[in-house]
Amino acid sequence: MVSPQYIESSKNAKIKQFKKWRDKSRERKKDSTFVAEGLQECRMAYRAGYEINFVLFCSDFIGIDQVLDQVPEASNAEYLQCSAEVLNELTMRKDMENIFIVGKQKSHELSDLRDNEDVAYLICDAVEKPGNLGAIARSAHALGISAVILSNPLCDLYNPNAIRSSTGSIFSIPLYTGSREDVHSLLESHQIETFLTHMHSNAEMLTAISVPKKSAWVIGTESAGIDDSWLSKNYRNVLIPMTDEIDSLNVSNAAAILMYEVARQRA
Repeated sequence: MVSPQYIESSKNAKIKQFKKWRDKSRERKKDSTFVAEGLQECRMAYRAGYEINFVLFCSDFIGIDQVLDQVPEASNAEYLQCSAEVLNELTMRKDMENIFIVGKQKSHELSDLRDNEDVAYLICDAVEKPGNLGAIARSAHALGISAVILSNPLCDLYNPNAIRSSTGSIFSIPLYTGSREDVHSLLESHQIETFLTHMHSNAEMLTAISVPKKSAWVIGTESAGIDDSWLSKNYRNVLIPMTDEIDSLNVSNAAAILMYEVARQRA
């Protein structure tokens, strides 16, 4: 039977540490920890096999039975019940299910990716904004993309904004990180046909491409687009059909369109 510890003050040492993990990337990296908020996010992290260290909730907003439906006692997590005042100081999302978890990060080394004869990868090169990363992970999860590969990532994979905008998908979609050089090597060694979202004179329309059995689709940064190191390779260029008045899309929107067409053809 779960008997949560009750925390009444925001000056409690565990609450102070929780705020550090929530707010500071260096604290999360140092302790290999993440913070997630919301019923769905907490449930998806647990079901994806993440180690859950703490569960934090307020019984004024959610009962222990509902908490245990998301993160059951079998998780061996420590359950912390806090006052409404403390929880309101912690919440990042208003009018949401008031439950938090603190869990242990997983490894996302590119070397752990295993080759397959039928794959479609989305490669995000130097993604900068956690919100865009989360939105991309959500679309990739929904559309059944084999994995998302972060090449030279510039943002924290476990930033609370990334988790929030992914609605928990960041825990479920296979995610790998590596240098540009390592990603190029993987594409070559696995003989994966690669497409760049780059406006080039020889670019092909996305709708005219027949998606191969093994493919990778590269999107660039929000500010600068595709890095020159990609352009020097023998990769194909692809364009998303748009009206003449618009020549670019938000990176998460562009990624969603690419992944939808890939998923449509693979289906």
